[in-house]
Order: sequence, then C-alpha cells, then structure tokens
Amino acid sequence: MFVLSSWYQGSCLLDAIDSLQPPKRDFSKPLLMPICDVVKSSSQGPVSACGKLEAGALRSGLKVLVMPSGDVGTIRSLERDSQICAVARAGDNVTVSLQGIDGSTVMAGGVLCHPDYPVAVAKHFELKVLVLDFLTIPIVIGSQLEFHIHHAKEAARVVKIISVLDPKTGKVSKKAPRCLTSKQSAIIEVALDGTVCAEEFTNSRALGRAFLRTLGKTVAVGIVTRIIEDQE
Repeated sequence: MFVLSSWYQGSCLLDAIDSLQPPKRDFSKPLLMPICDVVKSSSQGPVSACGKLEAGALRSGLKVLVMPSGDVGTIRSLERDSQICAVARAGDNVTVSLQGIDGSTVMAGGVLCHPDYPVAVAKHFELKVLVLDFLTIPIVIGSQLEFHIHHAKEAARVVKIISVLDPKTGKVSKKAPRCLTSKQSAIIEVALDGTVCAEEFTNSRALGRAFLRTLGKTVAVGIVTRIIEDQE
C-alpha cells in the first residue's frame, strides 16, 4: 500500500504519466532518417537501411537520396516494427528496402533524405559544449578526440577554443582560454579526419547533437552551432 506524504499535494506517478502529451513530430518537413544499421538480404532486395524517421514521411515507390554518397534509390518496401506497412512517418522505427542503388554506398552513419533537400556533409564544426566530470586531462587546442553525431563517428581535433560561457547566463565570460576543464561550458571548433552528415541544432535536433569521447569515456556533450566550409 502506498501512502502519500502530507507535504505532497501533486498527482500520483501514474496520473502524471497519463497526463504527458505525445511529442510533436515533423511530418511536414523534408525526409530525414539517420541510418543505424544496414541489412543485405536477397529476400528483401539489394539493401535495406534501418533507422528512426526524424522528419517527413516515406512510402513505397518514392525516390530517396542517400548521403553522404549522393546516390538516389527507390523505396521497394517498408517495415515498421517488423510488419510490412504502406506509409511510415516521423517517429517510426523502420526498415527501408532500397533498389536501384549500389549497396556499398548505404552505410550506418549515413542519412536518407529528400532528393531536393540534401543533408549537409562536412568535417569542420563550431560546437557549444558542456565538459563533463569524466574529464581527467584538460581539453586544449590540438586535443585528439572522437566525434560522435547520431550514428556516425570520426576522429577529431580541437582547432580553436573560442570562449568560455557563464553557466548561469550563457554569455561569454572569457575569450580564447588556454584550456577547458570539468563542468565548463564553451564554444569550440573541431576538425574531423573524414566527413559526416550533420545539421545545425536549430534545424535538426537529431542531427545537431554531438558528443566528444576519449579513452572510452564521454568527456563533453554539445550541439552544432555552425557548419564551417573549409576553403580549398
């Protein structure tokens, strides 16, 4: 038997859960589906991409753009929760069977998107990060880290520490610090060894969240605030 304390005047747990509203899904926005796994099976077609639809919708027969390769394929069939379906919408976890495309160009860490709205592909980013307690060695310019974003990861290097942010106001408290230590918020730039599909956080939360790891531990979490185009 559960007894509520006299000081608590709120709802019980189950009532509070029942009152939660479902999240709003971006049905009307262009297709965006990060690929978490790839299945090659003769019974399903040349190649199948698995992932969660973050925006837009899918149906059989539609053309989709596979990034970062830039190849276009056709949806042969869809499965949602291991059941064949005609249409899938943002929020659904799906398996998309593709045809008319080289299976080697479909890979985990890639993204399915609308042919008219390709996702950005880059290797140089400005990030707003929060350094975690797991950090044992300060982050300095030149620090080698692993950059993780949705299902993609790449070796990365810190190329600039732009500023430290005040944790209460979010405003710049110090420009161009020499290093970052635990519990600090900052704006930094990182350069990756290879390209990844990404978007600024204001455009796509799913493709705009980033994590920095080293020695098997996450040392900083953050968001993409700017995609930097390197000059050749």
